[in-house]
Amino acid sequence: HKSRMLKDDEATEDTGEAVEDTPDTTRAPRAGAAAAETTAEEERERVKALMREHCTLKQGDVWYITDIAWFKRWKQYVKYDYLYMVTASKPGPIDNSMLLEQQQQQQQQQQQQQEEAGAKEQKEEEEQTVRKGLGEDYDFVLLPEAVWTVLHGWYGGGPAIPRPVKRGTMLYVAIRPLVLLVVKSSDLQRPVTAKYYKDTPLGKFKSEMCAKMNLKEADVRVWDYHGQKRLLLLKDDSVPLEQAHIIDGQYVLLEEKKADGSWPEEPKPNTLTYGGWNSYGYSSYSRPQEAPGLAGLQNLGNTCFMNSGLQCLSNTAPLTNIFLSGAWRHDLNRDNPLGMNGELADAYSALIEQIWRGNSAVVSPHNLKSVIGRFASQFSGFQQQDSQELISFILDGLHEDLNRIKKKPYVAIPEFTDEKDSVANAEEAWKCFLARNDSCIVDLFHGQLKSTVKCPTCHKVSITYDPFCFLQLPLPQITTRIISIIVHTRDPNTAPTRYGVTVPVEGTVLDLKTALSRMCGVSAGSFELFDVFGYRMFKQFADNEGLDTITERDIIRAYEVAPPDHKDMVRVTILQHKKQESNWSGKRWYASLFGVPHVVSVPRTCTYDDMLHTCFLELRRYCDQTALDQWLSADHGEDEESSNSEPEQSYSPSTGLSSFSTTRDTDRCECATCIRRRETAEAELRHQKRREHEARKERRAATAAAVAAAVPGSAIELRDVGGYCPEGVSDTSSDSDFDKDEEMTSSDDSSETTEATTAAEEEPLPAEPVTEAAGAVAADALVEAPLPEPEPEPEPAVNPAQTKLMRALHAMFTLTQVDQLGTRVARPDVSLDRHHGDSLAHLADGCVVGVLWSTAAYTKLYSAATEGDVRRDPSCDIKLAEAEQDVSLESCIDLFTAEERLAAGNAWYCNVCKSHQLASKKFDLWRMPPVLVVHLKRFNYKSRYFRDRLDTAVRFPVKGLDLTTKVGSPVDPTHPPLYDLYAVSNHFGSMAGGHYTAHAMNKDTHQWYGFDDSSCSHANPDLDISPTAAYMLLYIRQDVLNALPATPPAPAPAPAPAESSSSSSSSSSSSEEEEEEDE
Repeated sequence: HKSRMLKDDEATEDTGEAVEDTPDTTRAPRAGAAAAETTAEEERERVKALMREHCTLKQGDVWYITDIAWFKRWKQYVKYDYLYMVTASKPGPIDNSMLLEQQQQQQQQQQQQQEEAGAKEQKEEEEQTVRKGLGEDYDFVLLPEAVWTVLHGWYGGGPAIPRPVKRGTMLYVAIRPLVLLVVKSSDLQRPVTAKYYKDTPLGKFKSEMCAKMNLKEADVRVWDYHGQKRLLLLKDDSVPLEQAHIIDGQYVLLEEKKADGSWPEEPKPNTLTYGGWNSYGYSSYSRPQEAPGLAGLQNLGNTCFMNSGLQCLSNTAPLTNIFLSGAWRHDLNRDNPLGMNGELADAYSALIEQIWRGNSAVVSPHNLKSVIGRFASQFSGFQQQDSQELISFILDGLHEDLNRIKKKPYVAIPEFTDEKDSVANAEEAWKCFLARNDSCIVDLFHGQLKSTVKCPTCHKVSITYDPFCFLQLPLPQITTRIISIIVHTRDPNTAPTRYGVTVPVEGTVLDLKTALSRMCGVSAGSFELFDVFGYRMFKQFADNEGLDTITERDIIRAYEVAPPDHKDMVRVTILQHKKQESNWSGKRWYASLFGVPHVVSVPRTCTYDDMLHTCFLELRRYCDQTALDQWLSADHGEDEESSNSEPEQSYSPSTGLSSFSTTRDTDRCECATCIRRRETAEAELRHQKRREHEARKERRAATAAAVAAAVPGSAIELRDVGGYCPEGVSDTSSDSDFDKDEEMTSSDDSSETTEATTAAEEEPLPAEPVTEAAGAVAADALVEAPLPEPEPEPEPAVNPAQTKLMRALHAMFTLTQVDQLGTRVARPDVSLDRHHGDSLAHLADGCVVGVLWSTAAYTKLYSAATEGDVRRDPSCDIKLAEAEQDVSLESCIDLFTAEERLAAGNAWYCNVCKSHQLASKKFDLWRMPPVLVVHLKRFNYKSRYFRDRLDTAVRFPVKGLDLTTKVGSPVDPTHPPLYDLYAVSNHFGSMAGGHYTAHAMNKDTHQWYGFDDSSCSHANPDLDISPTAAYMLLYIRQDVLNALPATPPAPAPAPAPAESSSSSSSSSSSSEEEEEEDE
């Protein structure tokens, strides 16, 4: 994601166009403008009520795709439920742009330009195609129209991505249309991309594509062209694309008639059958199978995970015998609303028939994959998936398709509080489960676990007996990790320090801050953590964020900032830029990010020079000290930039930065804005002097009247002598409006004059008692005294050394406010003004200041070697104990059944305490199934983007896995829990790129074979199965294995004439004789 972001930023350099901060017409004009009218509680209750009202899908309704990151931020803001109780600020406008394909984002920008010019809107489908591979509840959420309407009304944003509810085999929200590559037989090299929803009839697809490609519909027929080979002729125009097994991303052929009006020759059945070609273009093997069941499965494109899982299921003898015998048809339940209308059972049965009774060594699972993809979108397309997840989906789907319970009753899950009669309690729970679930899948694969939960507060015990289909075993691993982090304190004279912080693997960022606080003596609340990448702050970490988002490759920096209770301080990020020569027409240079970014705390209202000095203190450590001393001692009467004799340039660099001014800095700026501000200030100053003159006249008159009326001998306090304002008289209100205007603009030199005039308060004279005579004399003096001319304010004292330093800094840096990535200049009304260093700038918390080094300063002062000057704390040398690299299957079972305390994110609700508790939980094996599927949890799915693979070697027995001592229930002597291994699903490689294979024992010959997609070869389970690659282990109970027939029973034959029957009997007897010879 990081490299992709930089690639997007650098794209502007290729086009040579500046990135404008243009408004989005689909977004609200101001974030939260409407939301200000409602409270968080009102929003929460309103949305919850709408969700309850519109929770079910109805054909014809419209649902809206919404970015899940924004929706989670909103849930945190309103505290939607107990999972979102961390205090968070109000989110900004809804942003769904990252859900769209890159091309669609560009089209959306073009559409906005067209709308401004009065052009016609593009089609909605073309504008809003979501990116491939997005997952619901991972990347987006689906919201009913009513919910989207209120959220969009409160927050604005967009773009809106409406999706209709359609009816296929079941109701579904059409998230993304099928993207098909359509070619015509006369031009196979130039495919046309077409987007259709899977419920589109084949006839409509054919008609529209013929019109688009200038073909005559009557002279065209449609082929399934998967792998660019003619696989199947599609004849029925009324069939939807999904039932024609057309899947996302595949080719479709529009075959044209030849010049003589005849159709091209179709593939011969003996050389090419459906599924006889794979996605890579080579044909299937023509040799027959070595034995029944020894058929490879074609890789349709990243489908090795599916091939591995299907080979394991194919060699599950009891299940395969049910499908080969046809017994499954008696249990087929096409009316089950939780099932797949029997389609999955039909497709799986057809595949098993091809594998065990076909005559080809390679079989294509294309039909089964198409059915699975229709009901589970995560398996559509050609992305690598998890073999365990696929097997789980297939078994669950077969269970619902073959469920003998036609109408499921409501059954409450029993919960027990004591262990007095565990056997009876477990049997009661099992009967409740069977009341709704009764199929051959349950008979073979389902067992029972005993789950015991204890509340640490009230000590309540909750015992449940839960069914399981997979025994998912964790692998022993370390529980803590060390995160390397570089700490920057608020003292700019202290060099950064690298620490090795030991934290829990399942901890949060707050845990990291707390541990870091203990190591360096800084309050945890004063730390801000960032992932630094590409010379910028790639990401800021929230306190409640899991540490699994931090990888070993990330560069994590912690910056000490002012504590949160300092409301007058704001956090400012400093990004460094340097000038690079440009090859663009009319551009001399562009700004390029470099160096280490910094985060500082500054007053909310500060001057440009203050910010410049703060940046200097932070960045001077990267300068050569000798050269820096010379630079500061030199006379910089003019900016270094002006000495380069470069013309004034407003530039658009490769990063999209809009403008760093290089205008020569002079004592008096002559731009139109500054001239207008100076004229306004001068006019206001003249008006203020007139008001002061009138006020003094009124005060003199009032004072004279008071003195004349004074009683002889009384003491009168006069404070108007010399033109001073009497007590209680305010003369500052006349400037209030002007002061407010200056606070808003805070950018011109006239403010200095105005502030000097209004800020200098006239100090009153001390009050002294006067006599009547003295009062009379004073009155005469006040009346007759001429109005003194206002004396000019004295110029403030200037420190020559300070002025010299600021000139040096002005020649060294130029500051401006930029966006979070340093790619765009902020709006002018919030930008720092370098022409008026003493003017006030009001900075927002979290804003970013870009520091542009002058060419001379960067060349003479900057030393890249100093970027690595980081002190190393002894904690960096601590090494954690490594996890065991060789464990037994029994130890994994012990770890699974060990008592554990629940994590904070998985707290248990205690109905006695009426709150969520970090309870203790323990699993026990209770009822063991005939077929035991063991899933070794090699993948830590810690987040959407961070998954770790454990290469721990697991020793497991091929024969005689004895679980007698592991089972908590009484052991049935006729069915002891003794298991033999019969299949293994292997995973090689990493999460980034891996490969699945399988090893399985043939149910007829009991010989082991290795399956690698289309290849099949003999194998030795003791030598060929890798203990570090074994991912799923499939065991069968020994008594079940011994009771299996040598040959699966054939399905009941259909009624036939006598001759056919005798022929069939003869064939059957000859098969039995051949099998006796083989035995």
